[in-house]
Amino acid sequence: MSDGIQIDTVSGVTVNTTIIETDGIINADERSDGVEITGTTDPGSTVVVEMNGYSRTAFVDAQGNWSVTFIATEIPVGEQDLTINATATDQVGNVSTTSGEVRLDTWVRNFDITSEAGGADGVVNAEEATQGMTVTGTTEPGATVVVTLGGVSSDASVDASDNWTVTFLSGELPTGEQTATLTASSTDLAGNTATETRSVIFDTDAGLLTISPAPIETDDIVNQVEASDGVVITGTSTPFAMVDVTLDGVTKSVQTDSFGTWRATYSSGEVRPGEYEAQITAYTVDAAGNELTRSDTVMVDTFVRNFAVSANPVTADNIVNNAEQGQGVTLSGTTEPGATVTVVVEGVSRVASVDAAGNWTATFSGFDLPDGTYTTTAQISTEDRAGNTATTSKTFQVDTEVVPLTSTSQPGGSDGVVGEAEAAQGFTLTGQVEQGSTVVVTIAGQQMQAQVSAGGAWSVAVPPSVIPEVNGESVSIQIAATDAAGNTKSITETMVVDNVAPDAPDMTAITRDQSQAVRGIVLENTGDDVVIERVSNSGSQNASFNDQDNTFTGETTYSFTQVVPDGSHLVITATDAAGNSSGTYVVVDDPNTSQSNVTLAGNLGGREIDAIDLEFTEEATLTITEAQIVAMTGEDNTVRVLGNTDDAVRITGASRAGSRFEDGQNFDVYELGDATVLIDDDINNVTI
Repeated sequence: MSDGIQIDTVSGVTVNTTIIETDGIINADERSDGVEITGTTDPGSTVVVEMNGYSRTAFVDAQGNWSVTFIATEIPVGEQDLTINATATDQVGNVSTTSGEVRLDTWVRNFDITSEAGGADGVVNAEEATQGMTVTGTTEPGATVVVTLGGVSSDASVDASDNWTVTFLSGELPTGEQTATLTASSTDLAGNTATETRSVIFDTDAGLLTISPAPIETDDIVNQVEASDGVVITGTSTPFAMVDVTLDGVTKSVQTDSFGTWRATYSSGEVRPGEYEAQITAYTVDAAGNELTRSDTVMVDTFVRNFAVSANPVTADNIVNNAEQGQGVTLSGTTEPGATVTVVVEGVSRVASVDAAGNWTATFSGFDLPDGTYTTTAQISTEDRAGNTATTSKTFQVDTEVVPLTSTSQPGGSDGVVGEAEAAQGFTLTGQVEQGSTVVVTIAGQQMQAQVSAGGAWSVAVPPSVIPEVNGESVSIQIAATDAAGNTKSITETMVVDNVAPDAPDMTAITRDQSQAVRGIVLENTGDDVVIERVSNSGSQNASFNDQDNTFTGETTYSFTQVVPDGSHLVITATDAAGNSSGTYVVVDDPNTSQSNVTLAGNLGGREIDAIDLEFTEEATLTITEAQIVAMTGEDNTVRVLGNTDDAVRITGASRAGSRFEDGQNFDVYELGDATVLIDDDINNVTI
């Protein structure tokens, strides 16, 4: 018979030291709530764990996992390695042991605040606060530091030597007068935290300091007048405090009164003239060394900038003439933008228009400048926005008239009528005008430039071609003058012109006696003087006659006192009151005989013969030359030939030039050199 036995001589146990408190390190917080240690053993075994002289029987589960907890009082403080011993006894009494170590770290080593806030006096003043505040200290290697001041927290910077530093900006520091708590907390690698506190005194308030907000010199602009009587700057601060007040670099030390009011006065010599923005500062410091500064500015403007009147003449020649006066006269210049400008001329004041760039203009109408010739001065004043004033002036001439302008001549001689003879010679007009002027005389639309002497006497020769042909009418003479200033003036004179010859006498009949001798002629009525001449190559002789008007027939009978021989040539001339005349050359023949060749009498020059009448001859043949026509006629060198169908005219060298209707009758026109012959269209026999 045989039997067997189970032999068990081995027991096992382990300790898990690396996972104690998750990282194998026991810090202060973990110590305070107990430390759990775990390991493994054989199922059914008992395990006793010893640490720091304290033993605990562990709890072993069915799988052999055991755990045991040591309370805070059983765990020391500080930094050390703790040995853990574990002894396991299995169910058959086998015993096994094991040990391990766990790191104990329950404090932050070498943690401290090493800086002193506030400098030598331990008070952080405003100037120190503006620079910010730096806090320094030490801690153990690997630790972090957080510093809190006045509710503001900041992470410190820790260097390789375990020195930490944190800086609070000026805006993060407490203000005013107060004591603030500085708290620094450090956490080491084990998670331990240590805290240090300090009290920090802050005094950043230097008290009250103001510069009065009221405008200096009422408008915050110091003008020239205000600068000359001194400038006062005021403000407030702590009663009896000293305040340094600076205006544009000039400093005054003043003390506030019992109400805290300070007053700094600057004399005229301490205010720099010109146009600029002057800086104002007020400065005070308290016992803590706090400085308080306030600043302001005031505009200093002691002159009108860029004020001037234009150097250009008021007009092109600096003389305002009548036309320029009527259009208005404008003065211009420059001034400081925003300034006002007033211009006074001849007692009339105008506020100028000033644009954004400071250019000003002032316009005076023609009603503002009196007529005449004189020198005037514009007084110009300006005032800028600061109240500074300046003045200037502009002198110019006003000449709005042509004085004198007269006419001293009387065309037409003693009777005042320009007749045909006077018109043919022309005449001279004279007068007086303002020195330096020009004179233009206009007659019947034709202009003539007068000669003007240095003394202003003017004259113009009026040629015959300018004088119109009118019959006793008034003709205007316009005399226009322009002076050196450009003014114009005109006067109008009149002259009576009667340079139109009366109609050539129209003979309507011849009266004869019983023997058919010529005893008289009959003419259409005329108001002109009538002269009847008997002409021949040997001379001429006036015929004596008696005249009688017939109002019923409109004719006048001229009865000769002597018989006019047959074949005589008569020149009948009509002369009007102005001395103008026209004549008719009449060939008188016995009605019962013919005159085959009519030769005009010589010596007919100067008689103004306008017509040759062949109507009282039978079958007359007239031969006429250019020289004869020019000699007997007026300036137009034109003669009319009246006749019947049985008459003939020889004008060798003439050329036909059309037809003309004149005085109710048709004429054929012939040109003969400088002469013109109008032949009654009843005369058909014309030889050229």
